[in-house]
Amino acid sequence: MSLKRMAERFLNLQIQVENRAHNSVRTLIFSVCVTNCDMWIQIEDARAAMALYRKIEHRWELDMKTHKNSLQTTKTNQKSSNKTEP
Repeated sequence: MSLKRMAERFLNLQIQVENRAHNSVRTLIFSVCVTNCDMWIQIEDARAAMALYRKIEHRWELDMKTHKNSLQTTKTNQKSSNKTEP
């Protein structure tokens, strides 16, 4: 699923929309970055990605911790079994 679709579905946020009315901050960014109009899209995408992460941050971190612990257990078991082999 694309970032655009996830932002719409989980954050009720529309990103990567063309021909959207510009607010003063966006107008300022465009006037400063005339040569790189993709900069605003990159900032908008980064903000949406961070907002999505914050929605699931606690669960994500627990899953990562569990995964890391299971990998460490597997490595420890492999080292133990290698030591007992003749």
